[in-house]
Amino acid sequence: MIKKYRIIALVFALILLLSQTCIFAADGQATPGTPPPGNGNPIGTLHGPMPMPMPMSIESTVVTQITSTYDGYIWRGWQVYGGPGGTVSLSRTVTVSNSYGATIAVIVSGISSGVGFNVTYSTSMTASYSHNVASGMYGWIGYDDWYHVKTYLCTSYFQPGHYHEDGSGWAQQWYMFGYFYGETSSYLTPPPNPN
Repeated sequence: MIKKYRIIALVFALILLLSQTCIFAADGQATPGTPPPGNGNPIGTLHGPMPMPMPMSIESTVVTQITSTYDGYIWRGWQVYGGPGGTVSLSRTVTVSNSYGATIAVIVSGISSGVGFNVTYSTSMTASYSHNVASGMYGWIGYDDWYHVKTYLCTSYFQPGHYHEDGSGWAQQWYMFGYFYGETSSYLTPPPNPN
């Protein structure tokens, strides 16, 4: 009976330790799509393998297979309007970032090494766009973030006893803004979302 409680206590302690030292899946995977015309600038590209820290609970995470790649977007919405007539302009400095998700606990540097870019890298970029507005109309500018997305299979190896767990996930690398322009007859009514 005492042995049973010791095992339960040990399992509970391991779960508590894992929850404090491991990073779990994040939300926000980009929707697949075809990017609009523009020049991309992927952020956080790795140049050589990243050093892998060794937390007590996980020895390592390895990406075992890239299962798909695609370009995808996350819509930020209509940002500015102007008119009637004239020109409408957008100029906004925002934070852009790479991100990832996984179905198991992982070491982030192992995921970064496996997909070829730093999955937690972020920086500031300026979204800038202008468009002429038709006479009597209101012009709206919106934009979305575009990503190179990879889905993958992975394995995390745990201490002690070299227990391992298999999972899957996704990682996305920001590379450009996609701009959209729309017109309406009222500043109170934005155009429908373009995506």
